Amino acid sequence: MVAAGTAVLTATPASATSSTEIAAASWAYIDSATPKASYVNPPGTAPVGAHTYAGGTNHVSKSYVTFDLAALKGNQFQSAYISAGETAVTDCATPRSTELWLTDPAKKPTWNNQPAELLKVNGPYLDSSCPSAELTWTATAAIQAALDAGRTTATFVLRLPESQQNDPKSGREYDPKATLFFTYDKPPGKPTGLTLNYQPCTTQTRTVARQAHLSATVPDADDTYTAGEFALWPVDHPDQRTIVPSISSSVGNNVWTDVDSRITEGVTYAWQARGKDDSGATGRGARPASSPPTSPRPRRRR
Repeated sequence: MVAAGTAVLTATPASATSSTEIAAASWAYIDSATPKASYVNPPGTAPVGAHTYAGGTNHVSKSYVTFDLAALKGNQFQSAYISAGETAVTDCATPRSTELWLTDPAKKPTWNNQPAELLKVNGPYLDSSCPSAELTWTATAAIQAALDAGRTTATFVLRLPESQQNDPKSGREYDPKATLFFTYDKPPGKPTGLTLNYQPCTTQTRTVARQAHLSATVPDADDTYTAGEFALWPVDHPDQRTIVPSISSSVGNNVWTDVDSRITEGVTYAWQARGKDDSGATGRGARPASSPPTSPRPRRRR
């Protein structure tokens, strides 16, 4: 019996997680007093709600922060939260009511051309300090929605409820350097070091007697526990393909299984290995041209 080269059909993310914290890639605010103007990456803080400026003019503002989701490409997203610190509060006796919404992309929003507000984010969590150095919102559903829509960025608006938007006592300012913290699974790499009965596999057909022990090494970018699966089928009957779960050892990322009871005397088999774990999400892997599923031809004889 011989392995089908180093062919890998699919790969699944590791069961443990990686985490990343990133600052907003850009920010902008809009102002009801200048409804056609767009303020993108200006110096200063991010205004939210009503503020009365010199001359008694009332300005109502919303602020937008946009995050780059490039780190999630090819990985299995799990959870996220967004944090932003208050820099100024008009009246700490007025209960905090700032909302965070996922919006359509907003490169140059204006008061007259606001991006659609798609999904309200849970939060902020209670914080008795005023101003608060860090308010947090749970953004898992919102980030997933952005990914499901095929977006590579996610834009959020900091705003007040409609009923409080024009009340200067509710006005606040935020640090525009909001942060997005998220966790994700990195997929394990292509299995390497395929062996049959503890001997490296080659492209030559090998004959086995009573034992058929398959193994492979599954590299894991998260450096945690991984598992795998083995596919086994008679070369002449690929429709009889059987999936055999691995037995993971505690030594490195070695996975293995015994298929003695699954092979028949005089039949030639081919097999492949793939990385897998408990997350259940599968990514597509590569199948080298040098090892199609009908090559090499292992067999068992007595």
